[in-house]
Amino acid sequence: MNGQTKLVTVVVPCYNGAEWIEKCILSLKNQTYKNIEVIIYDNNSSDNSLAIIKNTIQNDSRFSYVRSDVQLSAGESRNLAVNIAKGVYITYLDCDDTFEPDYISSMLSKGDDYDYIVCDWNKVYPNGNREDRIIPFKKESLNRDDLLELQKRIVGENNPKTPLSLDIFSSIAGKLFKLDIIKNHNIMFTSSNKIGGADDALFNIEYLEYCHTGIKINKKLYNYLCNPKSFTHKTQKLEKIDKFFLQYDLFKQFIQKYSKDESYSVALLNRIYIQIFGAFIIAQSSPATKKERLLKLKEYINSPLITASLKAINPKSFSLVFSPFFRAIKHKHVRFCYFYIKLAMIYRNRNF
Repeated sequence: MNGQTKLVTVVVPCYNGAEWIEKCILSLKNQTYKNIEVIIYDNNSSDNSLAIIKNTIQNDSRFSYVRSDVQLSAGESRNLAVNIAKGVYITYLDCDDTFEPDYISSMLSKGDDYDYIVCDWNKVYPNGNREDRIIPFKKESLNRDDLLELQKRIVGENNPKTPLSLDIFSSIAGKLFKLDIIKNHNIMFTSSNKIGGADDALFNIEYLEYCHTGIKINKKLYNYLCNPKSFTHKTQKLEKIDKFFLQYDLFKQFIQKYSKDESYSVALLNRIYIQIFGAFIIAQSSPATKKERLLKLKEYINSPLITASLKAINPKSFSLVFSPFFRAIKHKHVRFCYFYIKLAMIYRNRNF
């Protein structure tokens, strides 16, 4: 143990999180590592989140809150919190998620000079069931070349077995970042309201550009709640699919800005191909009619960029569970893929 000499900042964005925020805060109060500051950013909640926050953090000087006058995205509030953060490291926790009690102490157990510290995490469902999210690094200690390889993998994985691989590598869940790297290079989250997602991935690839050392902690320390009531899950509108193209433009800008080689462009095509799976999930979750959903999906699949991505990946790389979808999408069999996702979601809802 390093004597808990380095301050760690935890940023918690909250919007209408009254159902979960107390449990989230208590997981921070119960950290075995005590040298923390917690900044809770209430994004103009319309429920009683703020009252719960005030009541739960009272008499603990390590905790503070900011109340926004307007509704911000989680990324926008994280950016603002960086301006007042004082920690050597900064980490992020959503208001419906929790840390294990030894999250911070375990993350720093191998030393506190790494640029990038990452752990495994649990995906927790409302019925209590859990799925392991294990980041399959071949080694614990990561050098500059390893981190750049990870960066490219976040842009898009070459031989995916599951579309969930984008989630595992791209998420900011279970990661410690050096605050001075973020500040010195003005690394910011793009609002998910504008681009429909991938804000975590874009933040990670930008941050990794300036990292030289990293470490993987082989413990599941972050608990991610798969929450159907969350703001993200409740806003699954068909328009979100159109915003995917804005994400891809930002990935392209990153590749050009840092003069990345052609393998990064191929990786992006891989991401675009894999993310077709997500487009179908959004369509299934949308309040639109079936006719409207299928029309949007056909429009999306027949766009030039998606058509180009269909040539990028051999669907045989996917596991038996997912290969039927990606084999069918290769041939633009939209109705089959729509039905496949519908059955998959029925199965998941029944079992989780």
